[in-house]
Amino acid sequence: MKNFQLLSLIVIAALALGFNSCGTGAAEESLKQENDSLRNVIVNLESSVDGYFKEMNEIADNIDRMKSIEGYLDHQSNIDGISTDPSQRIQDNLDVLNKLMEENNEKIKNLNKKLQNSGIKISSLQKQIAKLTSDNEALASEIVNVKRRLEEQNLIIASQADSINSMIDKNDALAAQNEETTNKLIQTTDELYEAYYVMGTSKELKAQGIVPKGIG
Repeated sequence: MKNFQLLSLIVIAALALGFNSCGTGAAEESLKQENDSLRNVIVNLESSVDGYFKEMNEIADNIDRMKSIEGYLDHQSNIDGISTDPSQRIQDNLDVLNKLMEENNEKIKNLNKKLQNSGIKISSLQKQIAKLTSDNEALASEIVNVKRRLEEQNLIIASQADSINSMIDKNDALAAQNEETTNKLIQTTDELYEAYYVMGTSKELKAQGIVPKGIG
């Protein structure tokens, strides 16, 4: 931006010198018109370049935000076992990443289109846009890898959950079986006690007609 301001001052100074050397009259009026035209060109050029740099800064800010989120997700994807972070928060961060990536792709596309249509050829500006494009693409590749690792981790977590649920089902079945066995043992014990009691009480046996009264 400073370079364009310097260019503006140089052009205006040159025009001022030319204006002083040409004297008055028709030449003065012609030079004044040229001066005004050049001023308008410079103003429009500065406005356009300011707009380009503003969009480039927005793209760079998005890249910084995405790098921060990508670093967090990369850390989560490398945690052994079940993640300590709620899965909803991870999904929310992935949604933010997708949104920022879409915004950057659209901004870069529009910026290249505007620059091409403007006819402005500034190598430093073009190089900066190319660098932003490269950084955005590299980050997109890294995000894809992180997503893949998170998906793999989710599969592991799901597998672990299935194993845990299977163990719970087996334990429930075993507990039910143990309860049934215990009930049968209690019933058998009661029957044995009852048999012992009947067999051990001769008067009741005689009273109930189980054995003849003459026996015992």
